[in-house]
Amino acid sequence: MTWPRIRNIALSQLRALKDRLDGIDAEIEDDRLRAAMARRDAERELDVPAGFPAPDPPNAAVTSVPESGPQSVPVAETPEERVVRRHCKVLNVPESAPLSEIEAAYRQLIERLDAIGSDIQTDASGTVEQIRQRVDEAYLALRAARNPVAGRFDKLEL
Repeated sequence: MTWPRIRNIALSQLRALKDRLDGIDAEIEDDRLRAAMARRDAERELDVPAGFPAPDPPNAAVTSVPESGPQSVPVAETPEERVVRRHCKVLNVPESAPLSEIEAAYRQLIERLDAIGSDIQTDASGTVEQIRQRVDEAYLALRAARNPVAGRFDKLEL
């Protein structure tokens, strides 16, 4: 292969990684906005104007279960679960992935970024560094979540 061909392949891989990470960011922002709107709507619903009596709680004896059976109520996601989900998306692993699978995905992405970075030593090197930082952050967060004692030696100072 010729140099321009290799460079174009490396740039297209870099663009694909960047687009995937930007998509994850956009999805996270949409989730955050939806949660903020739902919270605002719930607060507005609970606001009772002055002078009006508070609504009575629903009577449990009157409430019946629909014919189709009980409906599943979505469980609120904790902030830690959101962070793990986001980092799993960055590394492109399932949320239930064991630490060995997370490490393998991390190594694969870092190797790809190193190959791309060595092929293109131009204006795209800043983008490679930004993506590498996000991948490193995702790996460290998932490692800490899956194995809390794994990072204890990283924090030691001699």
